[in-house]
Amino acid sequence: MKALTFCIFFFATMNSAFSGNDELVKTWKYTDGNYQFEWNLATDKAQMSQINPPKTIWKGSLLPAFWLQNSNMQKKYIKAVVLNETTEGNLTKLKLQFGDYGTGSMSVRKESWGISITDFRISWNDKIPQIIDLYFGTSACPKGRQSLMDDTNPPFSSDWEAFGFCIPGAKEGTVQSFFRFWDFGQANVALGSFGLSMGSPYGAAFPRPILSVAMGDDNGWMIIGAGNIPNAPMTLKMRSFLGCIDFLYREDLWGAGTNDRIWKNPLRIVFGKNAWLAYHQYFNSFPKKETLSSIHQKAIWNTWGNWRHQEYPIRPIGDFAKRTGAEIFVIDDPWEASQGVGTPDTVKFPNIQDDMKYLHQQKMSNGIWECVGWIVDTMTCGLTRADLICDKNGNPCIGSWTFSPFNSGNFCIDISSQRSRDFLVERTIRTMKMMKPKLIKLDFGYGMPNPNLGVPRNPEFRGEKYSFELMKLISDAAKSVDPDVTIMYYGINPLYLTLFDMVSLDDQGDLWYDVKDGHDQWSIWASLLSDKQVAISGSSSYDWNADDEVILNTFILGSPGAVLGTHMDDGSEVPEKFINRRYAVNKWYRKSIEWQPVWLNSQLGNMQSPPRLNCWGRTENIDGKDQITAIVLKGKKDNTLKELDAFEWEGRWAVVSQTSNGIFEARQLALIPFDAGFISIKLPSAPEKIEKVNNQELVLTRKWDWKNGILTIRIDEKELNQTAGFIIFM
Repeated sequence: MKALTFCIFFFATMNSAFSGNDELVKTWKYTDGNYQFEWNLATDKAQMSQINPPKTIWKGSLLPAFWLQNSNMQKKYIKAVVLNETTEGNLTKLKLQFGDYGTGSMSVRKESWGISITDFRISWNDKIPQIIDLYFGTSACPKGRQSLMDDTNPPFSSDWEAFGFCIPGAKEGTVQSFFRFWDFGQANVALGSFGLSMGSPYGAAFPRPILSVAMGDDNGWMIIGAGNIPNAPMTLKMRSFLGCIDFLYREDLWGAGTNDRIWKNPLRIVFGKNAWLAYHQYFNSFPKKETLSSIHQKAIWNTWGNWRHQEYPIRPIGDFAKRTGAEIFVIDDPWEASQGVGTPDTVKFPNIQDDMKYLHQQKMSNGIWECVGWIVDTMTCGLTRADLICDKNGNPCIGSWTFSPFNSGNFCIDISSQRSRDFLVERTIRTMKMMKPKLIKLDFGYGMPNPNLGVPRNPEFRGEKYSFELMKLISDAAKSVDPDVTIMYYGINPLYLTLFDMVSLDDQGDLWYDVKDGHDQWSIWASLLSDKQVAISGSSSYDWNADDEVILNTFILGSPGAVLGTHMDDGSEVPEKFINRRYAVNKWYRKSIEWQPVWLNSQLGNMQSPPRLNCWGRTENIDGKDQITAIVLKGKKDNTLKELDAFEWEGRWAVVSQTSNGIFEARQLALIPFDAGFISIKLPSAPEKIEKVNNQELVLTRKWDWKNGILTIRIDEKELNQTAGFIIFM
């Protein structure tokens, strides 16, 4: 009852918080379907509302503000004030005043997909201040009230108000993407590549960088996200139930910028009925990539499943991977003599070149792990302090997954240095020629020190641009040797997709005991990339017992990936049924890159429940028509869904077309069982034959029925353990 009373009070406050005697000099409006965005430029009070029925969803400010240090070494809060505005067509230009510190301008454009802040610039007066933070979504605190907001007593506070916030996978183990406004407390939530070093509650990769945040409730959502890669770490800063976006510069440590500062496309604003649709709209606001070749859709086996237990022999792992039907065998960390050096550890792997040849003889390609920005043995690599990120005292910063000061760590390469750049290019080219990988797994782009500790010497490479430039340098070098090599990373923001051919859901170590629900959520967010010309690797957890749900999702996502061991945790053999299911996904996954999700009776998440997958599928555009090419069936049939009219089933099944047609037009169809039970499917004609397949053989089977245009296949528990799936020939 207390919570309900508090919610009613909160929204009553929201509806009155911005009332007052301020004269509405100019109200800027944008309408998108049933949503309207209004922005009073004089008071910098904006709101996003549902039109019918009327409902306020979000309120806050949008003008930029600075926390800076002036020439007298005093910290000041300076926020823009609009002096005047001019509008021509869909473009509005605002003239801004920043107190006594300078003037500026901001351009705001109405787009078909939403609102774009295309340009923000400032001209400082005679004495250039040092920017500590640039904020969007802050206001000066009422006099005498700042002590209620933060124990550091700043004279300003975040001011974005909404009942709900959505950041995909912001919290892990267990995964959480939706938050009520009171769930955060005083939190910094990384939106980009800076995790634990920014005090953020995450430490791993997927789906960062996201560079955006959704705010709203079950009536609708608004996303504010970057339109360009920022040269500062980007975080959502929550303070006393209120949020803002913070770009951290710390020029008080590293020196002031120039008199004239320009931020191109700093923010975009989009709207959607639910959070997934809003994120999809934000993603669609960016240009499409060139069409990606299907050669980048690969079935991956990764050594980490064994290597995390210090089990390093390559050939036995390769033999096991071959049994599962893997196409590419990825050599993970720690294959190097020391992290980042780019030469093999000859103690752990004395015959690594011969091992690579052995893999090729098994008709598997090989991939390789490469560290983005960490280095341990700088002397061997010819790097000095001038080539590393250093603190204010000139000491090299130490980066690690934990950022604990009591653990060993890695030096962080400064991409400002030409010697560092030359080293990274030379290392990558040498690795490409020596190891001949068909895939490079980039890692640890999210483990860099924040600007409170150290920054690249060149301001152009700071913030979110730091990891981007490191990965671009490595990717370009690898492609110069083999244009067809697949570059794999984790982030899903469209601005980064120019670098990657494959986005991986990572190895789910951070899902902990929440593999099923966690992989469901990650799969839903990964589906934002379904039409973005990038391969999506479903990856696995470390636990064979949790692999079924991962495989089911992967049949929809596309590219299989595994970081599983060659034995169970207790040392026993992996049951044949598990190997068969991996074999099934590696053999019958869809090779096409572009698709769209069909959610069926799955739940995309809202303020009442988290994202959950039940039955879902993928459609592909074939001859101008969207056709279902793969579908996952779970639970009981939902008679309200026309897409499921053709099916009856018991247990969990995947149905995957093996041709370029949809499942009802395909001449070959794979049916993969995950439980004892049956499946019935309406087909245009009786099958010519049906093969039962496992990872060792295939046999013709007559254990099927055809009656009244319906094919039925049944499977019991004993047969399930010996079956990868069935191939239907029409």
